[in-house]
Amino acid sequence: MEAIKQFGIPELAFCNALYNLFSNKLLELISIVVILVIISISFFGINFFLNDIKRTEVKRYCTIKKARRANKLSSEFLLAYILPLIAFDYTDIKDIVLFVIYFAVLAFLCIRNNNVYTNILFEFKGYKMYECDIEYKIISQTNPHLYTDCLVISKNNLTSKIDAEIAYYDFDNYIYINIL
Repeated sequence: MEAIKQFGIPELAFCNALYNLFSNKLLELISIVVILVIISISFFGINFFLNDIKRTEVKRYCTIKKARRANKLSSEFLLAYILPLIAFDYTDIKDIVLFVIYFAVLAFLCIRNNNVYTNILFEFKGYKMYECDIEYKIISQTNPHLYTDCLVISKNNLTSKIDAEIAYYDFDNYIYINIL
């Protein structure tokens, strides 16, 4: 009995250490795979959406009256997306749950406040964000209507397109995507 106690405890501790090591590594691996799957789904979803509006949308045209690059996005992006990636321990299930809750609240706030411009995938695809005043004709009115401080997502440099006509997709209230 003494021999079993003498050899049983270290073996049990070794097995427990191996279990903890592999369960933490497995949890990390699962977390990485889930994040990569979500990123892939987002990337393909945005590609599908952009290609679909280029193919099927009846093009509407507006005139750019004023445009400036929306450059305040980098600090918002860092605080919203990069900091949580560093701050959470993905080997602890509690931190993973907190991470999911954090991003669920962030997603809710971004959607509710029309903060689609914080999506880094647009940047990867070469789109830039501009705050613009745009003007377009409404069929029932004789004078064109001016919308101020709209967000226009475009691959074109809209600051050089003042008084030029561009094709657009009306994404949401005061958010437009320049269709190329």
